Amino acid sequence: MDPQLLRSIWPVFSAETREQIQAIGSKVLGLEGPAQGREPDLLPSLKRLVHSLKGSAASLGLDDIEQVVHAIEDGLATFNQEERLPRDTVEAMLRGLSAIEGAMARGDAGQSPVVEGLSSLLAALGHESAEAVPQTAASGAAAQGLEVLDLLEAGLSALCSPDVPDRAAVVRTAVERARTLKTSAESAGAQKVATLAEAAALGFTRMEPGGDSAGLAASDVAGTLVDLRTALEAEGAQGRWPAPSIRCAPRRLPRPWKARRRRGPRELRPRRSPADRRTRRCACR
Repeated sequence: MDPQLLRSIWPVFSAETREQIQAIGSKVLGLEGPAQGREPDLLPSLKRLVHSLKGSAASLGLDDIEQVVHAIEDGLATFNQEERLPRDTVEAMLRGLSAIEGAMARGDAGQSPVVEGLSSLLAALGHESAEAVPQTAASGAAAQGLEVLDLLEAGLSALCSPDVPDRAAVVRTAVERARTLKTSAESAGAQKVATLAEAAALGFTRMEPGGDSAGLAASDVAGTLVDLRTALEAEGAQGRWPAPSIRCAPRRLPRPWKARRRRGPRELRPRRSPADRRTRRCACR
């Protein structure tokens, strides 16, 4: 993410994240007690908080924080709510939250918000670091679909910049790419991908005039692209995704920040692999 943009939104993100960490820690401790005495919504509300924090970190490109929260989320996904959360799991999750607080403090001080001892922390949570895990992203044709998504994300990032040389052209290109992806998805029977691609196209169209309405549209598009990545990766894992036609892949621009939405948490993107974050250069030049 663009450092200047990250600095401008960091105070809001930092304050919200600290509130979420406190709430998550309290709810994790609640799962250590007897199941009979818990509030019925304890586990579902905890999962929503964790999922929201993971997505926020992912949208800002804070990979260390995202990996820790993702590991906590996976631990909760396998938890039987009729039982007690094991003490060692509780301690590992609390350590993870404490490490995130440390990363936030570094970010507050203007430093890189890295998580210290990430590998050992993830191991305690039952995960390996992204660098240690062999990546098996959707191969071949599926990766082509993800490349289209990368171009859409780059277009969104460009439109979030105040210095867009030709806003209408960027919007037009993004809409064309989204609808190409939609057509490809429909031919593969991937209706969810097609629906999300069309939603992205409409969102980009709303961004063309600029101003406050474009900012709200950018928030919607960012959330849609997060959901679109999840749907694309699911289709690729099943080996049924056709390759859309891509003329070239320009250098990737910074990922946009997903703005806070007041209507409640959205579905957010799962962890990105290093392959998804690689820099691409146009092959046509």
